[in-house]
Amino acid sequence: MITVTEQNKVAEPAFVAQAFRFSDEPAAMARFLEALGLGVLISKGTGWYDLRGRSGSVALHASGDRSDSGAPGGQTGLVMVAPEARAAAEYLKGQGLETTVWDESFGVQATVKTPFGGGLSINEEQNDLYGYERHELGDPKPGPIDVVVVFFTNDLDGAARFFDRFGFRADEDGSEDHHHLRNGDRGVILLHRADTEEQEGSVGLSFETDEPLEAVADRLTAAGYAPSLLDAPRRIAVTDPDGQLVEVWPPEAS
Repeated sequence: MITVTEQNKVAEPAFVAQAFRFSDEPAAMARFLEALGLGVLISKGTGWYDLRGRSGSVALHASGDRSDSGAPGGQTGLVMVAPEARAAAEYLKGQGLETTVWDESFGVQATVKTPFGGGLSINEEQNDLYGYERHELGDPKPGPIDVVVVFFTNDLDGAARFFDRFGFRADEDGSEDHHHLRNGDRGVILLHRADTEEQEGSVGLSFETDEPLEAVADRLTAAGYAPSLLDAPRRIAVTDPDGQLVEVWPPEAS
């Protein structure tokens, strides 16, 4: 079990855990996520979407030559979203983390050096909607579904201490192989032991839902997907439009 002993001495910014997916077909991925119960908050054409669950967020960005980084379709990362990137970076610097801040044409961005190698990006909440469209999430979307960003690592204790600085606290019922970190309506990070060296530090996309899994599976089937209801443990497994495996879990079994 992971025990987090380091506590923040001042109130941290409202960090939201966001799964950042590069997609060959962002519009198709958005339709898939809507079928799961997420709602589109912001979009730009068919190349950018910001979708929200009951907690957590998924951002979809066009891949390949439509991306500045040239990232391949299906690649998923973890991003933290904060009201102000500069203020968030200053807070994390005060927590003993190494941060970098710079101005972009669309606003301020920041990165935080992680103990796993590389950096964790901090994006600002999008307030300038020039060229973008903001949607009304409304009822019934988003449904009772939470975005679970799966972070693969063999240092679960170190990862828990790191993400604690962002307000994500470890559940008490974890195991040696996986542990959930939660932050109210700001998403879920699932620390999962890496199976291979290549998997270390990689990110996957999963979900928790309060809906009966049969209802979710029926809705996915009606939308043209091919979900499988699995037992031991009970969950849905389905291939998304980017060819990636996505699992949907009931909260008590995840």
